[in-house]
Amino acid sequence: MEYNALESTAAAPDTPYSQWNMTVDVDDVIPGQQGFVKTVKISTDQWEINIGLTETDIATLKAVRPGSWAERESLRCGIVGRAPVFWSTKDRYLTLLIGDDDESWDIAVTLPNSTLTTILKEL
Repeated sequence: MEYNALESTAAAPDTPYSQWNMTVDVDDVIPGQQGFVKTVKISTDQWEINIGLTETDIATLKAVRPGSWAERESLRCGIVGRAPVFWSTKDRYLTLLIGDDDESWDIAVTLPNSTLTTILKEL
């Protein structure tokens, strides 16, 4: 499903997100060695993130809303490359922390919280 941040209510004209033509695609994959059954691709014209999800990851994301990183309520769900993905939310934003843990990640991306809603609908 294509998701346009320009049309999102979370992307007010005065936020940096309104500049992005962001897409979110959730696709089925043939289960492989790591057991992924879905991939989530979040991309703009400038970058792309591909997250592999197992059945357990999907069940966790659907059952438990990611919480605040500061309150240590991040959810570990999915893999990018060989690194785990930690999901956290605060106010109107979703942050994906990609790395060995949610304390010393390698990459962090903050997105409109409506991105999570879109992903959950597609899973």
